[in-house]
Amino acid sequence: MNKSNTASIPSLAVLQAANKYLQRGWQVIPVPFKQKSPVIKNWQNLRLTQEDIRRVFAKPCNLGVLLGEPSGWLVDIDLDHPLAARLAAVFLPPTGAVFGRAGKPASHWLYTCPEAKTVKWQHNGTMLLE
Repeated sequence: MNKSNTASIPSLAVLQAANKYLQRGWQVIPVPFKQKSPVIKNWQNLRLTQEDIRRVFAKPCNLGVLLGEPSGWLVDIDLDHPLAARLAAVFLPPTGAVFGRAGKPASHWLYTCPEAKTVKWQHNGTMLLE
């Protein structure tokens, strides 16, 4: 497979995920490829339509979702510490939306929570969860 075909596979998956999330009512934003943070000026106020998604996610990039009010009060419980991730099923209510990456599976739990606020829990300077 040549390079251009290889790049189109992840792009298609991200484009499909962006469409799926928008259909759920979640506001999506592009994040530069291999990065974790958006770089678009005023990205917090970005509201993409289905038409915008085809254009914005046509080239390789990562996919971000705006949390809080823009996405119907979507909240991400981000379990940074391995112990917090292991204890999540004991302390957090069940949700059909748990995900993570290979090195940190089940480290993100999604909920809908009207007017939620960000809270960070640390111990001895180590982030446990937010």
